[in-house]
This record gives sequence, C-alpha cells and structure tokens, in this order.
Amino acid sequence: MANGVLVSNDMMDINNISIVTNITEAEVFLQTNINVPVEDFLQELLHGWLNKWDNFNDIATDVYEKIKTAQEEVCEKYLNMQCVNENLAEGLQISIECLILNKLHDHIIPLICYCHEEEDRLFYDKCKTLCDLNITAEQLGAPEDHAIPLAAAVVEFASLDTHKSPTEKMNCLGATFDLIYAELKSAMIEILSLSTDENKIPIIENQEIIPILMIVIIRSKSIHIHSNMYYIEKFLWKLQESKHIQNILTIFKTAVVQIESLSDEDLRPSSGKIHKNLDFVEVTSIMAEMESKSENQTNSLLHNHVKRVTDLIFTSTNSTNAK
Repeated sequence: MANGVLVSNDMMDINNISIVTNITEAEVFLQTNINVPVEDFLQELLHGWLNKWDNFNDIATDVYEKIKTAQEEVCEKYLNMQCVNENLAEGLQISIECLILNKLHDHIIPLICYCHEEEDRLFYDKCKTLCDLNITAEQLGAPEDHAIPLAAAVVEFASLDTHKSPTEKMNCLGATFDLIYAELKSAMIEILSLSTDENKIPIIENQEIIPILMIVIIRSKSIHIHSNMYYIEKFLWKLQESKHIQNILTIFKTAVVQIESLSDEDLRPSSGKIHKNLDFVEVTSIMAEMESKSENQTNSLLHNHVKRVTDLIFTSTNSTNAK
C-alpha cells in the first residue's frame, strides 16, 4: 500500500473469497491486502469488551455490531475508500469475522454449549448407539454401491469441535461435503477405467447424499453438534449470503434431524453384501469368492472396495507366512 492506496500487484486473488477459510488466511488477507497490524488492532478493539458478558442474551447482536465497527475502523484507518471494490469489502468482512470470533470463541462457546447441553448429549448418545449397531449408509437409504467407507470425510467432520471461528467450522462442513463426493467420484473413476459399459456406472443423485452424510455424521460421534450448528448459523454473517453455503447448511441440518428421528423400524434390511465384522472363516470365504469372480464381470464400487480389502488381507497373510 502506498499513500493509503492499494497496490494491486501485492494483493491476493480476492476474486475467490473462499481463500479466507481459517485464522491464518484471515491474517494474511488483512496484512497483505490492507496492511493491518492484526494483533495490535484486535487487542485495541477487544479491550474491555469481554467483561460485559454475564449471560447469553444478545451476544450475537453485540458481536455483529462490533464486527461492523471494526470493519469501518479498518476502512477509515487503512484504506482509501475510493479503492474498495465489492470483492475486497467481502474479503475484509469475512476476515474480520474470522479473527474476532476466533478470539471470542472461548467466551461464547461455553454459553452456547450450556444452552444446548441436553440436545448435544442426546445426539451423541444416539450416534454412539447407531455406531454400536454398525449400520451402513445402505440401511439408511443410500444405494448399495455407495455404501463404502468414507474415512476421510468422517475424520474431517470429527474435527469440527477443534475449529474456533464459524468461518473455520463452516469450512469444515464444506470440506466434509467435498470429501464425500471426492471419495465416491474417485471410486467411480476406478470403475470407469475398468468398465466398458458406461450405462452401469453409478451416478450420484442429490437425494442419495443425505443418507451418506448421515452415516459420516454418525461415525464421527460429534459431541457438540447442536452447539456447533447454532454457532455457525448465528455468528456466520457474510458467508451465509452465499446460496452455496446456505445449501450446505440446509443439507447438514436435514441430516441431523433425520438422525434424531431415526428408529429401528427406519433401518432397511442389509443386502448382506456389505461385510462388516468378520471372523476368519468368513474372511476366507469372501477371499475364495472374490478369486472365483470372472475378470469380465461388471465392476461396482462395492465390488472394488471388497476386492481391495481382500487383497490387503491376502498380502498381509502372505507377509506373515513368509516370516
């Protein structure tokens, strides 16, 4: 920045606002694009602010007003307003939201968790019970071929509690969603490379994502699902103007509601093709079955997943016997 005017050559690509997804990127955005001394600015802004919070009432409104004030102060102190375009203004607000709420997380979240303690506990207990039943996405309504392990998505969603700002938590939801599609598409690409019949390659439909997302949420056994969803909805402002963000939130909320209302009667019978806890005899039987399959047989996501598992077992067995 020279004489209060932005130097475009030093700017990040602010046409892609999603570049601000965490505290580090927010700091870089402000320092690189606006030359804001982040720590000094936040310390001055938040000084004497926290001690007024004795209860949960009106916190969201109070925080939002402070964020707007902070944005105005940044524009006044560090920017030539004639040079502030829409993208820069959006990036500025997202960055300030992320930074301020990251700092306030430890003051806000305990109050939210206290208000949603019972809901969170019941949801966690429900997920734990469903995990103990070892249910699959197939039993929740997903196509059999899509009921494959989605470990990366489960790990990502399980990290939701570790993120502090609503921006980072929302990014976690988006990343979980993306990983579900990525893992399914990766498996489909493998099928595509082996299949000559394109008509039999499974396609992901929108209605099929909900049961798959449900199983990811269940397996993650989130401790504060309602608290986190409330925190995101009430304290994420600029990003919620995006229809894409709204759609992701809606899908997650739908999945949570359906998990809560899930009963034993809602679980569909398993086809028996998805192997879960197996003893040695069952493993041997599956390996023999897989070896007898014709090379020209139509492949599927489930078939390939089971084949990968049995190949690993076979390799492990051979390695053990060789010792």
